[in-house]
Amino acid sequence: MAASSSTFEAKKHKDAQELIPVEEAVPVIHSGHGDPFKLMKEYLNDDICVTSSLYVHGKRLTIFGRDSADHLYKQAVAIARNLVLTAAPLDDLKAEVMKNPRVLLPIINITTHVDGQSLTLQGTLEQLAMIVLDRTIRTVSGFEDKGSAETLRKLREELLPDTMPQALEQTSFATFIEEDEVEKARKSVYLAKLNQAFDLIKENKPGAGDVIKNYIKTTQPAVIVNDGYFLNLLQLLCMAFEVLTDRGSELKDYLYGAQAKRYYCEVIGAAIEAPLPRRSRQVLVSGLYRLLYRDQIAVRIVDHDDFIFLGRPGSADQLGLNYFYDGTGCIDDVSVVMNWNVRGGRIFQDYFERLSQHSRLVSRSKIRSESKCLIM
Repeated sequence: MAASSSTFEAKKHKDAQELIPVEEAVPVIHSGHGDPFKLMKEYLNDDICVTSSLYVHGKRLTIFGRDSADHLYKQAVAIARNLVLTAAPLDDLKAEVMKNPRVLLPIINITTHVDGQSLTLQGTLEQLAMIVLDRTIRTVSGFEDKGSAETLRKLREELLPDTMPQALEQTSFATFIEEDEVEKARKSVYLAKLNQAFDLIKENKPGAGDVIKNYIKTTQPAVIVNDGYFLNLLQLLCMAFEVLTDRGSELKDYLYGAQAKRYYCEVIGAAIEAPLPRRSRQVLVSGLYRLLYRDQIAVRIVDHDDFIFLGRPGSADQLGLNYFYDGTGCIDDVSVVMNWNVRGGRIFQDYFERLSQHSRLVSRSKIRSESKCLIM
């Protein structure tokens, strides 16, 4: 989980008389210290002015133009909720940001609901896009499916170039990295939980999906500040397919019978795919294979009610009840013999690696306490 904001201090402004806590210096609601806009209203005279500067994590952040701090914060929240977290069309996102580029600056807290779970995310709009894995995907041929994170970064470079040093630092905070031994231990726990679920299905016992669902709940950070939580979900998904590959011969009718379908639906579909963020959902609906190997962009259709991905509650067609997603899209008939690399773990592993490339570029020897994410 992220380190407490009380561990950070804001440097003294040349006209200030005392140190300003970060939780008051930026509009972030998480410290329980009262009105998050109090300092910005008093210290900046209720306006964010051309010459105003804030110090965050020891760095000076200059904010341009005039805006009510409260209004700017609310604008950023609205864009995050309606366009970033929903993986809306990029043209819509750009058009809204262009109305007031300063919405790219506030660090916000926002609560969203994914598969019935309440998640609190923290960051700038670009950081939030990184957290929910809405990033540019480079395909096998070099084709790029543009992401919201890179789109927001380009807008900031063009419209607020003097804030780029802070943007680069914020990107590092939104990137999850872990030491090799920690990753090894985490994956060992994944394997144990997946095998436990597999054994229940093999023995025709209930509760296989609940084993994974309940475990995932225990890994949820109080506040998600980097991409680790959702990247770890994708890695768990890859390993779920691998367990079925390794142990499928133990099931009745191998990979194409009722027991296999239970594993596909209850473990892979209901437990792991259902809580994925919306851009990943759009990619699964369109088909991973089509994106990675056929250069077909995953269409950005806003699925506010989650009916497209999860199915309608109470209907016969629901994710985890009678279908799941493989490399080609929605699958409800596992009796059809398919290329296992398309159905199974290899294509998901490819997707995971392409999304986590940025994290792997960050030195694993320099683990930052600010970027800690509760280990799954």
